[in-house]
Amino acid sequence: MKLTRMHFDSIHSNRKSTWRISLLLFTLWFVATAFNITKPYHIDDTGHLEIAEWVADHPAHPMSGYVNWRDRPAPIHLLNQPHLYFYLLGFYVKCFGVNEITTHLFQSLFTLLAIVFFYKLVCVHCQQHVFFPVFFLALSPAFVVGQNLMTDVPLLSLWILFYYVLTTDRIRSEWATYLLAGLIASAAVLIKYTSLPLIPAIFLAILFRKDFRYLYMGLIPVVALALWSLFNYFDYGGIHLLSRPISGFSIERLRLVCLSWVLCMGAIAPFTLALASGCIVKIRPRCSGVLHTFLWGVALLPILLFTLFVSNWLSENQTDFVLRSLFFVNGLLVLSVIIYVVLRYLKACCALEMEKIYTELILLYWFFSGVAFVVLFAPFMATRHVLLVLPPAIILLHKYVMFQGRKTFHVLSLLCSISLTLMLAVSDFSFANFYKKNAEVIAEKLEGETVWFSGHWGWQWYARANGMRQIDPHNLSAVQQGDYLVYPEKISQQYREAQGYLSAELLFEVNERKFWWEYVSTAGPSRFYNSSWRRIPWNFSRDSFGPIKIFRVKNIISDE
Repeated sequence: MKLTRMHFDSIHSNRKSTWRISLLLFTLWFVATAFNITKPYHIDDTGHLEIAEWVADHPAHPMSGYVNWRDRPAPIHLLNQPHLYFYLLGFYVKCFGVNEITTHLFQSLFTLLAIVFFYKLVCVHCQQHVFFPVFFLALSPAFVVGQNLMTDVPLLSLWILFYYVLTTDRIRSEWATYLLAGLIASAAVLIKYTSLPLIPAIFLAILFRKDFRYLYMGLIPVVALALWSLFNYFDYGGIHLLSRPISGFSIERLRLVCLSWVLCMGAIAPFTLALASGCIVKIRPRCSGVLHTFLWGVALLPILLFTLFVSNWLSENQTDFVLRSLFFVNGLLVLSVIIYVVLRYLKACCALEMEKIYTELILLYWFFSGVAFVVLFAPFMATRHVLLVLPPAIILLHKYVMFQGRKTFHVLSLLCSISLTLMLAVSDFSFANFYKKNAEVIAEKLEGETVWFSGHWGWQWYARANGMRQIDPHNLSAVQQGDYLVYPEKISQQYREAQGYLSAELLFEVNERKFWWEYVSTAGPSRFYNSSWRRIPWNFSRDSFGPIKIFRVKNIISDE
């Protein structure tokens, strides 16, 4: 009877724990989704929606449609991504329609998948304070702000699921492990070719575990890519994977991209306060108290900078210099500690004791292969590229250094993450919303007129939705004298190509000043989504999101 009672108490306790964990993970998902659910379409969302609509109507010819994403309509197969995500989105839109709430609910399914399986992955690798790593990912600006309708969070969810399958011991059959890993890797590479490093990961896992009889399982994503390429050939007569443009290699480009990667990592990693505290406790210098006091100063530095900026004591260039330095040091700290983990296990690797450190080796492969691929092949650097390697970075840092830090700095890091994500999410929402609401305002002012527009991103979706026509600078035959042209000055667009062929007079412009809480900026023009050494991922800026200029066409110089 006593044993039965103890057994009942154990089950009851486990159930309570499961409910608490489920509630916490649901809360994280709800918070991340709440920031995105009503957000206007932004950056690449429009291109993805237009491709998805085409794919839903022409599933046998997904690459044969046209989309205007540069200066004129061009075949979809010239863009970089394969189409699995667009098939899913297209058929979802076919069933539920297109609006911000329904499409972002679709995206939130991947957000939930990423959060749940990252928690499971953390439990595989860490024994202490397992919720802090989950908080640091789920509440990071790269994860929350970068959702939109872009492929990065869906891709991240599949990467997390893939590496969870490879490292968990809950799947009893090795055959099932490699089969699942192969299928997940296939889905990932058909969403974005950035997932190609997952294919060698299967072979490495088989090698580390000495399961050589399952080597053929690593060919599953290779076969999927071959079938996709064959499908491309029958669709438009080419092989999409082999026709992707590759950035030219040079030492100077490599240097700049590596610097940009470190900046992007540092810009989205407030958890390094806990990491630095863990380093101090681990090294145990005599001045540890002084160093922890210094960390408080580092935590307060962005607040001081922002206060001085709002008070006009510092300019944007001055705060950019300080933030750039802070981001760079922050990113270097992350990289340095991960290199420390590599050195820690180098001896075991040299002794061929890889089975003993299998899970660590897989995480290290995830991190370094992800970094190498985007550094070598991505056309530019952005926080979304760093997002893919944030999970292994957080786990490795937490497992070997961060958990030893003072809990005060874990909480402080979490508060900094929440504060930064909140301000960037609000600012990015305002950035997207500026173009949505002003598309409606301009269309209402020019009701009954023929209105042409230039520009891409979310603006393209809302301008079309409000009856404007997209201009093609290489075909101006439909543009007439007296027509109106709407020109948003600070977004990616094609009108600059048309300026030599159109004569137009400026009638008015639409603009608005930022509120102070929007000064923590992702714009300028899209620094959070396309960063460099000079254009840091976020900054303090008073610059407006506009202006949007409205012209009346006086004369067509050429209709080339």
